[in-house]
Amino acid sequence: VNMYGLWWLGRFTEGLLGTLRFLLLYFVSGIGASVASTFFSESLISVGASGAIMGLLGALITVAMMKRSLWPASVRRTMLVNLVIDISYVFLDPRIRY
Repeated sequence: VNMYGLWWLGRFTEGLLGTLRFLLLYFVSGIGASVASTFFSESLISVGASGAIMGLLGALITVAMMKRSLWPASVRRTMLVNLVIDISYVFLDPRIRY
């Protein structure tokens, strides 16, 4: 699922931000998510691309809110609803413990 998310979101985000900003965002988000996961979990160490992909989602929401002129209102609204649903799925997933 992470690879599909990266493929789908990565192409879109890289097109908006450019390759260098995309890579920087991806790696900073991934490292930040791993640090936060280690800090907030009791003795669990986690690895994976989920945190980096959530960083891409957050960047897309930010771009959609700050650069409203890039898309018509209906497209922006649909995109934001889909991004919020994607993010909320993470918090509703019963396999994830908080």
